[in-house]
Amino acid sequence: MTSPTCAGRARAFVTGMRLAVLALASLASTAHADPATPAVAATVPATAAPAEHRFALAVNEPLGWIDAGALSVSDYGSIDQHQVIRLNVSGWSHHRTLEAGDAFAAIVTSGESGASGNGRYTTAGASWMYFPRRAYDGLSIELGALVQLRHTKDYTDDFSDDATTIDTTRIAGSAVLGWSWLGWDRVFASLQVGASVGRDSGSQLSHVENQMDVTTPIDRVGVEGEAFMRFGVLLN
Repeated sequence: MTSPTCAGRARAFVTGMRLAVLALASLASTAHADPATPAVAATVPATAAPAEHRFALAVNEPLGWIDAGALSVSDYGSIDQHQVIRLNVSGWSHHRTLEAGDAFAAIVTSGESGASGNGRYTTAGASWMYFPRRAYDGLSIELGALVQLRHTKDYTDDFSDDATTIDTTRIAGSAVLGWSWLGWDRVFASLQVGASVGRDSGSQLSHVENQMDVTTPIDRVGVEGEAFMRFGVLLN
């Protein structure tokens, strides 16, 4: 905190004037001013995030990386001690989704026992996160938007080439609740659960042996569940 002496107040006033000029370019700055100095208090919120918490990088759980089943990278940028912007890119195997019954994808085939599939989902998104306690620690509320590309092929069984191929683009909005554990003021783990609502557009190709392939357009609105874990580190 700034000293309550006159000299301290003068230094705080000069600092406040500089910050007023550079406000748009100095989001990483933190201001500590005497309560009697309104210029500083009005220019830089007391909740501005410390520089060492400004950026973070996280990945999904390592067990998901096996055979490229699921890979995800998130980049975080703090607005202040409670608000964070998250950018995310992820991809996962449709085959792995079918095997595990993974709720990460809401569209799961309901074929007979022995059915299989392949292909991938690829998602890119951006979201705003709010932490009531402080960034990267405790409860979080997340609102965002995403674009998801799906290219999958589901076989009726393992003894024929009968299959359904789906190629779609999904544009959706998402709402997620989560909890983060921050350790040593440097590393964190998080768990998020929520849902997205969006429109899928594309096509579905149905192949049945000895019959002509049938292509059907897809244009639908649906809800998908979301659940994921992240392990990250705060960067300077």
